[in-house]
Amino acid sequence: MKLHQIPAIHSIVTRWRRPQNGKSASESAFDIQQANDHSQSAQAPPSPKSPSKKSGKEREVNNSGPAASMPQLPSPPPSPRINIRPRQASRCLSGEPVSHSHTGEIVKRCGPVHVHETFECENAVEPVRLLTLSRRTLVNEARARGGNTLVDESWEYTVSKHGKSGYTVKVDYTAAAVFIIGDGAHDPQKPVAIDTAKTGGVSGLMTITSRHYGGGGVVLVQALQKQINSDTHQLVVIEKRDYHAHWPALIRGSVTSQGSVAENSLIPFDRAFDPSIRLVHSGAKQITSTEVITESGERVTYSHLVLATGSLWNGALALPDSRDQALDHLNAFRRQLEAAENVVILGGGAVGIEYAGELAHYYPDKKVSLVHALPKLTNDTYPAKFRDALLEGVTKLRIQVILGDRLLAQNTPKDGYVTTNKGVRLRADLVINATGGRPNTSVVSTLDNSVLTSKGTVLVTPELNINLASGARNVWAVGDIIEWPEQKMVFKASMGHAPIVAGNIIASINGGKQNPYQGKPEMILITLGPKGGRGNIPFLGGIVVGDWVATKAKSASLFISNARTTLGYGPPKADGGGGISPVQALQKQVNTTTHQIVFIEQRDYYAHWPALVRAAVTNENSIGERSLVPNDRAFDSTVKIIRSGARRITSAEVITETGETIPYEHLVIATGSVWTGPLALPELRENAIEHFRSFKKQLDVAEHILIVGGGSVCLEYAGEIQHYYPGKKITIIHGVTELMNSTYPHKFRKSLLDALTKKGAHVVLGDKISPDVLPEDGYVTTQSGTRIRADLVIPAAGGRPNTAVVSTLDSSVVTKSGTVLVTPELRVKLSSGAQNVWAIGDIIEWPEQKMVFKASTGHAPTVAKNILASVQGGKEAQYEGKPEMIFVTLGPKGGRGLAPFFGGVVIGDWIVSKMKSSGLFVDKIRGILGY
Repeated sequence: MKLHQIPAIHSIVTRWRRPQNGKSASESAFDIQQANDHSQSAQAPPSPKSPSKKSGKEREVNNSGPAASMPQLPSPPPSPRINIRPRQASRCLSGEPVSHSHTGEIVKRCGPVHVHETFECENAVEPVRLLTLSRRTLVNEARARGGNTLVDESWEYTVSKHGKSGYTVKVDYTAAAVFIIGDGAHDPQKPVAIDTAKTGGVSGLMTITSRHYGGGGVVLVQALQKQINSDTHQLVVIEKRDYHAHWPALIRGSVTSQGSVAENSLIPFDRAFDPSIRLVHSGAKQITSTEVITESGERVTYSHLVLATGSLWNGALALPDSRDQALDHLNAFRRQLEAAENVVILGGGAVGIEYAGELAHYYPDKKVSLVHALPKLTNDTYPAKFRDALLEGVTKLRIQVILGDRLLAQNTPKDGYVTTNKGVRLRADLVINATGGRPNTSVVSTLDNSVLTSKGTVLVTPELNINLASGARNVWAVGDIIEWPEQKMVFKASMGHAPIVAGNIIASINGGKQNPYQGKPEMILITLGPKGGRGNIPFLGGIVVGDWVATKAKSASLFISNARTTLGYGPPKADGGGGISPVQALQKQVNTTTHQIVFIEQRDYYAHWPALVRAAVTNENSIGERSLVPNDRAFDSTVKIIRSGARRITSAEVITETGETIPYEHLVIATGSVWTGPLALPELRENAIEHFRSFKKQLDVAEHILIVGGGSVCLEYAGEIQHYYPGKKITIIHGVTELMNSTYPHKFRKSLLDALTKKGAHVVLGDKISPDVLPEDGYVTTQSGTRIRADLVIPAAGGRPNTAVVSTLDSSVVTKSGTVLVTPELRVKLSSGAQNVWAIGDIIEWPEQKMVFKASTGHAPTVAKNILASVQGGKEAQYEGKPEMIFVTLGPKGGRGLAPFFGGVVIGDWIVSKMKSSGLFVDKIRGILGY
């Protein structure tokens, strides 16, 4: 779907800080916008509810220098001065933690950090515990900004009671992140006295049933707030809505209530921005050369102005400004849809086609017709084979498609019919206008009418300045409203326009070179319901992809998780990877009055393997800490977690390494692989983080690096090192004559070889070396006698199945390669004939390549369904395998992929980067695990 709207005007207002009441500038309680302007718009934003008085002392988080990470701190104690306002059903309290003095020197101020969280609790409220959890989030945010200390901390929380024993606790916690060097700081691990009487809690044993998280921002504001000097400029967001509309999901959200798509796609703005950003809830009525006048009459001055007003839509997509009203609006449209037997869609572009696909999936009995004025679907931007593929996909769903015709101007059905220009009468109880949006640029004409085209778009320069008649270069535009020779799509605004404008504004302020926008390839994915679609990849004359790729790339998820994470809400709850997946699937369906789920896990964290090669090479964006995700929030309170390994398995119980005996009715073995080198992770998260740091120190000093292996792990090591250490000499040695293995076609294997050697890697094929060999005098010797320069050897030949404990149950099911024999239902093939032991993940003997997504989206759902069928009585499912699609990252900006169609389609840097390399699914897995 090619919709885009960022329904906001972002303006930057210069500001300065003035000492107040004898305070230094850094202690000033408020930031004043343009002191020479005494209008309402120039006043400081309202004071937070938490006390503004500061102790002037700073709380040490870590004083061990730039290489140190920030440890978790003790519980934040309340200040002696707390404002308590008792209410019948709620209470609100605020305060500041007791600060500790230090003798270190602040060498860098890294900006404000803020967390807004909502906890749902049962039976009791322990504020100190909740504040501590929120503070840990702040610590991680401070670390991500390059800080090692929090200062100027303050918090506020509100408790509301619901039901007999439920409580909702809303926490706002703010601080400033700084970096301190020097000795003599307070020991951050030393406990401090906490006066729990002053926190206003509710006594008893508290159970946290859910937690919702804050932080983040929309793309342009987020890009600017990371780079702009908050001492001289302030970001102001003018936005009439109280939510962000995630357009790629709203067609489905207007068609069905299943999956709460609408609720998850209309995302409140309350967590979108950090405290330094001022949010004005109003529309823009007029723009002058120096200020924006809002519909509420406020005048907001600006030094730079960005217009991102998006499009105006028809029908169900014409959303009201209030989120509650928008949800009611979508519900009302669904009621019309449910009552209609015959539906006509006007327009055969992406919007119309996606409506057709959603209707066919969720209302298969309705009669749907689609009318399009052109002789083929979509438009001439796209190749004929893609447009033909769309027609084939739509007609396969039993949609009647009428091409080269239009509906008459009045599209309201009369006597249950509408008539086209060519006289065709169509049965219609409901007509959906899906002809697309129109640029929302009426306010631009109040600034300069000459910049508007006849289509309503805005003329811009290559740098995305609006081409004002005055010649001024401080007004910019992004998104649907710009006049640019490209199709309007969300990703072009977020990945193309926004970064260019943010960089150019910073360059304008600081006196640097501005960059032109060069457009984005015309790649498109059009959904045909949640399980289908067609896509066009604009390379080699256009590669058309079908249902499977479109579903994995877009149709199933609609990027909802990405949007929610960006706005600070995290993904909707979903299933995780590995052994976590079946637990999360089962806890939703198992009867907890008759069965309990027990999770036996030695580690105190979940290792997100797709990101760990990069985490071993760099800690950019705290990738190591963020990829080793604590597993304390992964499950609901009905799941029992046992922190231990499994020493032995019998036919009825598991004996742990700590000697505990756990009886079972059904057992799922998801023990994964055992790795070597940097990926041989310790059991404690803090030790695993230190393990990565230790490896990085070796990597830092090594000039010549030898990587043993030629599979995806090896190649990803090479790609990451080439990106983060471009001066190092890399050699890869692989025992066969091509990289990867024979599962993959020659053209894919060669494309990986070419990509690595192009960047200087030396690849030795058909030779071997022991993976645990150590360099002697700076060299290692291969089996053939070749000497290779090496200061560091990285073993990367893959992992081996972690199945030693399975042998204690039945050694006959373990193959020579260490995998476990399973049935198509993924039962372990026990010699006893028992049917209650299952296996998933790397350990199973199955004719497929081992990948995380196969375990989480294939094995785990199959086993969960079969256990429930066994317990409750029902038909079991068989695992049918997954297509051998693969993405191999070569650093954060590159990689190669293979789509298993037409003999294998090789995919290059741009797509692999967007699909995997840039983010490595880290935010998604953190959301799934409650972080």
